[in-house]
Amino acid sequence: MRCVFQSPALYTALALYAAGLSYFTSAGLCITDACGQTVHYAFLGYPWGVWGAVFYAVVAGLFAAGAVWPLRAAMLVGVGVHAYLVAILIRNGISCLLCLHLAFLALGLAVAAFTVRLSPLVARRYAFLFSLPAIAIVLAPAMFGYAHTQREPDLAEVLDALRQEAAGEFRAGTHSAQTAADFREPVPADEPAKPAAHPEKPVPEPSPKQEGPEPVLLAFDARGTVVQLNLRERPALLFSWWCSSCDRALSEAIKMPPERRPVPVATYFRDRNNLQAEIQRSQEKASLLGPVYHVLEPPAEGVPALLWHDGELRTVVGAASVLDAMAHVP
Repeated sequence: MRCVFQSPALYTALALYAAGLSYFTSAGLCITDACGQTVHYAFLGYPWGVWGAVFYAVVAGLFAAGAVWPLRAAMLVGVGVHAYLVAILIRNGISCLLCLHLAFLALGLAVAAFTVRLSPLVARRYAFLFSLPAIAIVLAPAMFGYAHTQREPDLAEVLDALRQEAAGEFRAGTHSAQTAADFREPVPADEPAKPAAHPEKPVPEPSPKQEGPEPVLLAFDARGTVVQLNLRERPALLFSWWCSSCDRALSEAIKMPPERRPVPVATYFRDRNNLQAEIQRSQEKASLLGPVYHVLEPPAEGVPALLWHDGELRTVVGAASVLDAMAHVP
């Protein structure tokens, strides 16, 4: 028994298990809403779930090879990254048992790397058992991550064509599918402003914070029509149909007066190749708030989130922060 625990076999198997778990969650098989939201966070264009799968597979290879110091260095980096991600979840009010499970597993493997004697003889005995699956698990999520960042939904092409038609309303060079959620300031029209409906009434002077171009969020409706959401007039409430923590924010928004109610904007789509179904679910989830809009690339680091402009662009993420902001945003 002692020989088994001193060999890298058990710890390599645990690392491979974690790699597979990370890969399956990043592939859209998340078992909880919090898991689904978390793996959509990205680093260098790849979901964190893919990075986790690659990390654990590399750790498995180092365990199998008996590379002591590279293994210890990798585990220290892994523990630090896991602590950072868990801190983000806590800050945003997200509870994800699966994420904590992987974080504690990384911590346990780090302790093992500093306490278990990795015998080169035993390592060579087990290396061939783990080299092939380690390579396979490294390549699979890497290829998945590359394909995930390269593929574009069919609806994105439609949106791109619509933006080209609306090129006179926005600055040139801002109409690619990847920038659908960017904040843009429309070019002021050359035509003079239309006269007021009641010319006999003096037009009030705008306040200083309302001067200048209006801050807008480019989004699209259920038919694919591109619209400008003026964040100075009404906040944007970002949500996802699969996000359970968004339900409370949506419920509170429904109770607000219509003139203060935020505009529902769906984002963090799980399956971009089936956007019509994603849009339909988003419409059903927030239909009581009025028209639901959508953005392909999330303009915030999670959902629910609230975006508004009161002299400068402001963003809050997390159910508790969103509820507090909605109560105070004029």
